[in-house]
Amino acid sequence: MKIKDKILFKNILKIKDKILSCIFKIRYYLQDSILHNTAKAFPVSKRDKNSLDFTLTRSFMKLFHTSSVDIVTECQINFNVLPIRYQIDMKTTRFLLKFVNSSNSICSLFFSNAYSIVNSIFSVYGVSSVSDMCSTINEQFEQLAHRS
Repeated sequence: MKIKDKILFKNILKIKDKILSCIFKIRYYLQDSILHNTAKAFPVSKRDKNSLDFTLTRSFMKLFHTSSVDIVTECQINFNVLPIRYQIDMKTTRFLLKFVNSSNSICSLFFSNAYSIVNSIFSVYGVSSVSDMCSTINEQFEQLAHRS
């Protein structure tokens, strides 16, 4: 290998490490952050979800130096980072189902409200269980990406 090739290869490896590091940080902040714990307990409007999705998309655009939404979507698929609107729906549903199934007497006071929210989320995706919802979300996202 020529010296120039070695330098180029070394630079590519450095960039790759930075990109992977940023992606892991994004996944961590999205999946285990205060944002998601808050989203489980409080309702998040469609406007808020769109705003958070926009922020995530712009972060990926900056990270990969692109202005193409198609490239960002492919990156999200390859790095298994769903748009925030889907992640919030999944986290909220899982939280409310735990809440509904709780034997706590205080939780039972809000059973009907929690159950109606779960049913409304399920109706959006046309499913009846969390596992079906996760599968449907992944399919919808991949179809959206391949249509673009």
